[in-house]
Amino acid sequence: TKLDAVAKNRAVFTDATLSGAMYFMTPLSLNYVADHLPPLLQQAVDGKAPREMQPGTTPASTPGS
Repeated sequence: TKLDAVAKNRAVFTDATLSGAMYFMTPLSLNYVADHLPPLLQQAVDGKAPREMQPGTTPASTPGS
């Protein structure tokens, strides 16, 4: 059984860099988050987000982006 958000391609997966930037909340990291998170959220809203991270990729380079 899959979570509804995952089944409908509405989950957002982040790589270590984006996750770290959200965690540390520094002025530089917040700029990084502001540049990289909105496109991932838009994909999720549109139901076009990838269902999982592919090894060796970043969220912006995953299929369907």
